[in-house]
Amino acid sequence: AYTEQSGHYTNLEGKIQKAYKASYPPGDAKEDWQIINELANLIKSRRLFNDKDEVESSMLNYLNLKKDKPFKAKVLNYRKNKQPYNCEIQIFPLASNEITHYIALEKEVL
Repeated sequence: AYTEQSGHYTNLEGKIQKAYKASYPPGDAKEDWQIINELANLIKSRRLFNDKDEVESSMLNYLNLKKDKPFKAKVLNYRKNKQPYNCEIQIFPLASNEITHYIALEKEVL
């Protein structure tokens, strides 16, 4: 659950804000960045990040580079019944003089 880890979110003003962990995950559950790191280690025999601060820094740098530009990517997502499916996501910034909001679209690709 999102309350079980710290993270960044886009608020209603379109600004990125940090949210802090409000509860702890049950048992041996891991944070998302740790799971991704372990998967990368299994697939490519190397970890992507050394710690959560490095993930955060990398993410914020990427967002600064992509400011004011739409973003498009193909990703593997999961339905509520845990069945995987491929999808394409697109994120569009909305602005007149400055970015105020983002619209995100997702569609399944075969």
